[in-house]
Amino acid sequence: MSKFKIGDRVAINPNQNEYASLEGSGTGRIINHSKSLPHLYLVLSDNGEEYSISENLLIKVPEITIYQYKGTVVATCDDDCATVDNMDFYKGAKTALNKLVTEMTQPYNAQVVCIESDDCLFKVGKVYQVENGFLKSDHLIINKAAYRNFKALESDITTAKFVQLVD
Repeated sequence: MSKFKIGDRVAINPNQNEYASLEGSGTGRIINHSKSLPHLYLVLSDNGEEYSISENLLIKVPEITIYQYKGTVVATCDDDCATVDNMDFYKGAKTALNKLVTEMTQPYNAQVVCIESDDCLFKVGKVYQVENGFLKSDHLIINKAAYRNFKALESDITTAKFVQLVD
């Protein structure tokens, strides 16, 4: 049975051969497999060059896909990702996914300072509170829908500019 399948993302295994390389980013995709020489693969590098490379020189590059489907965040990983870098990959993927989910599901809470204003609602230099996604200005709630992050606040309010205070 073949070690790789067509479409797999691969790189040169640095522990096998220091002279072999894939030009460009150092990665590519399997585009064909030799039937007469079962250990030989045709790899299309990221810069468009084709290489015939023995399977013992290749490693599978782990891929994670994070997407939203019907309001649910889904993370998938290809089957062999643990064979390349078990701890770092999963820890990084988990951290990225946790941050993404938190940002998408939690309302934005922060203090922001007005640095420019063309509107009587906001005074330059004043600190404003964003609570549960809603920007308050002198006991008025400015926005109709809850902000999920600072970027959403920035894009919604066009008559003033803010900076976020950090602890």
